[in-house]
Amino acid sequence: MNGREYREFFPSLQYQAMVEAPLKATGTESRVDVMANIKGGGLTGQCGALSLGIARALKVLDQSLEQTLRDQHLMTRDARMKERK
Repeated sequence: MNGREYREFFPSLQYQAMVEAPLKATGTESRVDVMANIKGGGLTGQCGALSLGIARALKVLDQSLEQTLRDQHLMTRDARMKERK
């Protein structure tokens, strides 16, 4: 993530688990390398966006993984946004 290991970028175990979730759900941890640039938002938003991005990339890589990702609720975007004045 942004030139660093994700464990260094996301020090919390909860965030690390969120990032790893799409790879573990599909069993592709050892077959796929992920490189991502993340900007804006807080750590929680960045972590959720990264998880969704990985899930979408896995779907493009192998269409048969989509149902597994949907069953784990990894293909759903959180539509909540910060309320502006």
